[in-house]
Amino acid sequence: MTEVDRTQTGPDPRVYEHLAAIVGSRYASMSEDVRYTYSEDFLTFEKPGRADYVVMPKTTEEVQAIMRLANRQRIPVVPWASNLSIGSLATPLDGGIVIDLKRMNRVLEVNEDDLYFIVEGGASSADVVGYMNRHYPGYRVPVTFAPPSCGYVASSLLYGMTDLSMAYGDASFFINAFEAVLPTGEVIHTGSRMASPYWSHHSALPDFGLNGLFIGWTGTSGVITKAGIKLFVRRPYRTDYFMDADTVERGFKVQRMCARTGVVDDIASNNWGWGRVEAGESLPFSEGRRQGEPELSSWIALSGNTVKEIEAKEELIKDIVSKGGAQLTLFEEGIKNFCKGDQIKFFKYLPMQLSNDISGARGGRAQWVGGFCPPSMNAPIYRAVEKVYDKWGYTAEGQPIQAYNRFMDHGHEGIIRYNIFGSKDDTPETVERHRACLREIAQTMRDHGTILYKAPPVFARMNWERTNPAAMDIIRTLKRRIDPNGIMNPGQMDI
Repeated sequence: MTEVDRTQTGPDPRVYEHLAAIVGSRYASMSEDVRYTYSEDFLTFEKPGRADYVVMPKTTEEVQAIMRLANRQRIPVVPWASNLSIGSLATPLDGGIVIDLKRMNRVLEVNEDDLYFIVEGGASSADVVGYMNRHYPGYRVPVTFAPPSCGYVASSLLYGMTDLSMAYGDASFFINAFEAVLPTGEVIHTGSRMASPYWSHHSALPDFGLNGLFIGWTGTSGVITKAGIKLFVRRPYRTDYFMDADTVERGFKVQRMCARTGVVDDIASNNWGWGRVEAGESLPFSEGRRQGEPELSSWIALSGNTVKEIEAKEELIKDIVSKGGAQLTLFEEGIKNFCKGDQIKFFKYLPMQLSNDISGARGGRAQWVGGFCPPSMNAPIYRAVEKVYDKWGYTAEGQPIQAYNRFMDHGHEGIIRYNIFGSKDDTPETVERHRACLREIAQTMRDHGTILYKAPPVFARMNWERTNPAAMDIIRTLKRRIDPNGIMNPGQMDI
């Protein structure tokens, strides 16, 4: 085919014609209106990009054809599931082709004997959970704390936090195997699938590195078309509690104590500020923290195969919480104190949307910065970040520090993140203040040993600045080998 002049700006009709020939004209577009909807995430304070073409493939073979065209013509490619990462990670920063995977949304296989399922790369959490609830109600799949429309596989690639993370680790721990299309158009299989027809486990071959070529790479190494994910038997008994603590120091300590028991499915928490927003209160607040209001409110999920098992777990957790000086309340009793119209009562039935518009005001925007930190550092980081909020004028009486955390893998790992809510009507000066505060929060977290995750470029660079040089050299070598023409989601992973 004729070479395309990439010095021009905007779409080229010749490229569109080739894309339409691959996926069909109904599923390819270069119209300005369609391209605009893929130009930014419309949620965060990150700057918009530019989509030149949007395509919606249905098969792995169509993805291959798109990638071969893009690689040959050196056209940037951005894999797209829903762009709800709160980090603008699927924004086409350098133009090019946005591959919207939403037509590849099927659960292809459920293997009850070997406890895994195979799902296409564009499936949302709602697609997966809805399918399993209809056809396999005796099983549960790990689900991230995210809207139903979020990409299910994408959440696993980005270390999402699930309702089974306390017991098993972040969402990447649930991945057995991938099918992916590399930037050159080759199809690669990882995990047991690389050497077996089954998708049930990590291979005994030197394979962890191959799964790792896609986990955490923010769409810069290829397009995941299928994934094998662990499946779990649904235990018949479940109890959920709120655990309230008067200080974050006490709350995080009791969380760690509960995590070490090995009996908890899930532990996560909001500080008082973020908890109010999730419960339905609007920003800015008219008052700061109220008398008796817990600084940290956690939820603890327990499940069991028998009544006796649940009772034994409850007895253990109640004893730990009591000795730790916190307060335990049954979930169903605790939600009675939340604001009218809140949705937190549905939390135990993920996926669900905690707020229709995230800030409590139509047109709300939000962005958070978060990362993996030693669980013992949660409280010191919180206090340091509290000072950053105050420095940038986010007061307890208006928009206070807003923190969310989750412990995982029985306390071996954990994530904490901090949020700023805004509005589409914010002035440019206000938006820049949001950005500056988030940048300083990120730097403060890095100074306390945190590795930032789901990080847009400005935060990702903070990770790379302190990364071991030998490790960085290997990562750069792999990136050049996988993506020799640098077409995959350029700008997101500047190394």
